[in-house]
Amino acid sequence: MKVTGLWTVKSEAGRLRVVGVHGTWYRDRICTPGLQPFQNSTLYERGKEQMDGMTEALRSHGVKVYEWSQVFREILDDATLKERAAIIESVWGDMEIKPTPEELNWRHLSDGYPLHPYYDKGRDEVVWGPELSGAWAAPRDDSFSTQIGMVIANMRQFKRQLAPRFSRLMYRWHPDFRENIEIAWDAHEHFRGRMKYLEYYGVRGAGAAIEGGDNQPIDEETILCGVGLRSNIWGFQTYLEEMFRADTDEQIKTICAVKLIDHAASRVTHLDTVINWPDRRKAIVLPYVLESELARPRLPERRLWVKLIEARRRYLERHHQPIDPATVLNTKDLQRAGETEIYSRGSDGRPVLVKRERNLLDHLIKEGKLDADGLIPVGGWPEKEDDVMNVIVTMQQQGRTGVNGLAIKPGTFMVWESNVQAVDALEEAGVRLVKLQDANTVGGAGPHCYTCPLDRDGI
Repeated sequence: MKVTGLWTVKSEAGRLRVVGVHGTWYRDRICTPGLQPFQNSTLYERGKEQMDGMTEALRSHGVKVYEWSQVFREILDDATLKERAAIIESVWGDMEIKPTPEELNWRHLSDGYPLHPYYDKGRDEVVWGPELSGAWAAPRDDSFSTQIGMVIANMRQFKRQLAPRFSRLMYRWHPDFRENIEIAWDAHEHFRGRMKYLEYYGVRGAGAAIEGGDNQPIDEETILCGVGLRSNIWGFQTYLEEMFRADTDEQIKTICAVKLIDHAASRVTHLDTVINWPDRRKAIVLPYVLESELARPRLPERRLWVKLIEARRRYLERHHQPIDPATVLNTKDLQRAGETEIYSRGSDGRPVLVKRERNLLDHLIKEGKLDADGLIPVGGWPEKEDDVMNVIVTMQQQGRTGVNGLAIKPGTFMVWESNVQAVDALEEAGVRLVKLQDANTVGGAGPHCYTCPLDRDGI
């Protein structure tokens, strides 16, 4: 696969050139408290203002920004009825509920069809269309760019199963994307036929998943991939095979599988919630999940978080309170977090497991990808040994996606200003910050999740 002249992403901290964001930000979404998937209500107009602020900040730093809602408009502006029919087929396929070529408009691509549930008098029922929309808050997850081109994801959550179809639609139909983006692998199409859409309903992890928030091309030759709550081992193993197969120029030397916590209560949804890269060989990290023997100063150990969880469970048991597995972790879920398998290309072009490392961070330090003194704990450094309050503050910052910032160029990092401890830790480490308001944004994510880098320099 030749990538010369095409948009690619060759690092996490190099200069960001081109990025995609969702422009509509659920502007017209309804809120129906108590009903899935509308349980998360918010002030949407205020949230959109804040996301527009992120877009303006990116443009002020010289980044070319594509808003998905505008991309959808431009695709349909000059589309013939025949082309509109082809677009409908590529997205809705043989689904019963779908727009006609005549009525199709950009909002159906951005917000779904029908736009809202409606009452069908003839059938005497409320019609609830498929959970199908291109306007998800986190565009990075549905598709993600690598050193050799774009990957169309395959999503694990039921409500996002078909979102990658909209990403594929944009890259194939918009002239700018057709000219500059090459799809290295389409995971959604690859696994289609091996699983059916409704098999996911109510069954977590029923099929293969590989998502953008778990993928980090940290330099020109290395990819980190989280395996846990979203991307799973089946998805990763296939991704590994397909990426080495597509990389005919052998640019990618190493792909690492990083074990995460496969439990929603941890809020470790993706790799980018435990590590991100504000500068060359410098990372903001979530301690107590990631550990290191080589970091200087030494990161606090996981054992204190384990003891805090155990104390909470004992308290609930003592007072005969139910322990909700969705909100209280079992400490066994933490045992393997950060374990890393390192794969390279074998003589036959297929992946070969080179070694296993107990800690991701130690592997990166030993390989010269991360400085031993380049770690920035998201909750700041403990003030004393066995500092329980540091565990609590760290997890609070994690809950507000403190790790999930976005590098605009080496040493310049975009963050939510409300993550006070994360902001202080980054500034103490010499990182220049672009601070954004976030009080009304929805989705529990940060600037890293809310953007889809399309072209980024190496480091």
